[in-house]
Amino acid sequence: MLIPGAAPVVVGVNGTAAGLAAVRLAAREAVARGLELRVVHAFTWPHPRRADEDYASARHAAAHVVDQAVNTAKRSTPGVRVSESLIDGVPIRVLLQLSRAAELLVVGDDC
Repeated sequence: MLIPGAAPVVVGVNGTAAGLAAVRLAAREAVARGLELRVVHAFTWPHPRRADEDYASARHAAAHVVDQAVNTAKRSTPGVRVSESLIDGVPIRVLLQLSRAAELLVVGDDC
């Protein structure tokens, strides 16, 4: 049962295998807690002084990271309710901000 208005489980993704493992874990936690899963990728424009077409291709690649994570969550955890966000900003700042209103913040790292 989904708890209306409750804080979501937030997972930060970066397109790595560890990021997708974090998505699977976060999806299970969201379902177990009766909460929504919010998949987030903080997008930093790699070359702010270059032409708009560079931005468009970089943003498209970032959107692919989010789509892959959402699909992973849905395939791995039946019944998970997922929302997605592609946010312009420095990842650590974005995740810290989102953590304030989250039930749980999950991230993965390929070290």
